[in-house]
Amino acid sequence: TSSLNLDQASVQQTGDANRADYSAEGEYNLFAIRQSGDMNQSDVTVTGAGNETALDQDGTSNMSNIVQDGDGNDAAGLAKGDGNTNDIAQDGFGNAALATLTGDDNSSTIDQDGNDNAATDTAFGNGNTLATTQDGNRNASTNLVSGDDNDVTVDQGPTAAVWGSFYGFPILLSPARGGNDNASAAYVNGDDNSVNVGQVYNRNDSDVEIRGDDNDVNVGQLGTSSAGNDSDVWISGAFGGDGNKVDVAQDGTNTSDVDIYGDDNTVAVDQEGTNTSTVEISGLLDGDDNDVSILQDSAGSRANDSDVEIFGNANGVDVDQQGKNDSDIDIVGSSNDVSVAQDNRVTAYLGTENVSTVDILGNSNDVYVDQASD
Repeated sequence: TSSLNLDQASVQQTGDANRADYSAEGEYNLFAIRQSGDMNQSDVTVTGAGNETALDQDGTSNMSNIVQDGDGNDAAGLAKGDGNTNDIAQDGFGNAALATLTGDDNSSTIDQDGNDNAATDTAFGNGNTLATTQDGNRNASTNLVSGDDNDVTVDQGPTAAVWGSFYGFPILLSPARGGNDNASAAYVNGDDNSVNVGQVYNRNDSDVEIRGDDNDVNVGQLGTSSAGNDSDVWISGAFGGDGNKVDVAQDGTNTSDVDIYGDDNTVAVDQEGTNTSTVEISGLLDGDDNDVSILQDSAGSRANDSDVEIFGNANGVDVDQQGKNDSDIDIVGSSNDVSVAQDNRVTAYLGTENVSTVDILGNSNDVYVDQASD
């Protein structure tokens, strides 16, 4: 059923003002609902055993709601047309969910709780809103959006948690149960999109790829020192990805890679723990007027490593490192402003083991390097 070939117990409707309800309690649940026409609405509630469920809606003002509780969960959903809403909520065990929306003003929400979670959101069109929330165990999320003014929100973390703030980014704190093996991939094609990824606890992996301009990307990862955080942000466009804002905040063992092909972008990377940051910016001719800020704070004898490469003019680069520090900045262009501040607070190495390399090919550049200890 979840492949949307449908059949099984099956309800198929064609016409106006249709509504289908399905409720099951246990055992080897299967079902499929297909609706085509106007004012369609579908509710599916399943509790227990070998669950599957599928929905196919085609028309105007369609609405879907799928709730599954336990065991071999699977769910689908597909909506074509205008004003569609698709909600999928799953609770435990072999979870999987798929929501595909094609059209305008679509909204898809997938909420998963525990065990072998996986979720896929796909939207083609304008004004789409995608949200994925996953809690525990083998989490994975994939969002694919094509169009303008779309919102993508992925929140992966533990249950029974307390919300807090991490570098101004809303994130879950005090988990009662770990959000394990978190992985998120968001692919967006279009302009003026907002992508927010929040990941908590073990083995956080975030991949954001955008083709377009004026996008806002926020990645917040709170991990452990052993498992670590990995964030990759890639932005480009037909003539470059311009006017984008990227914020990455990581706590744990951190790796951040930001790669932008375009102008007038703002990049801020804040890392606490054992930190590696790479920022690469270029453009159709040059990557000009970009603002890059790197803040790294490592505890004890752990190290900070920052690498910034820019091909362009009039860029601002600010690197602030506290710990055992290594900064490498390579710029080809003119009228760039570079500032590097390094502070080794490790008692055994006060004022030492700061390494800064700035290599610039161009004219009228300003470089300031400050290496010190408390």
